[in-house]
Amino acid sequence: MMLGETAMLYGGGRSGDAVAFGDTEVHGIDASAMQRLRVEDPLLYAQVHRNIALHLSQRLRAAAWARRASAT
Repeated sequence: MMLGETAMLYGGGRSGDAVAFGDTEVHGIDASAMQRLRVEDPLLYAQVHRNIALHLSQRLRAAAWARRASAT
């Protein structure tokens, strides 16, 4: 699961909260860490951006399907 990716990409605030039910391991990366990664490991940086793009694409597709389903 990915949270806060949009806010990290454009520098805005988060628009929601998250609650974990049960044991959870969380890893975070902020914009400054992403910039360091861009310099230190450009291939990993590109893969992280690709993963974020795929995640956002899946969320957009799910929202579009939900909207279509609610309109019928």
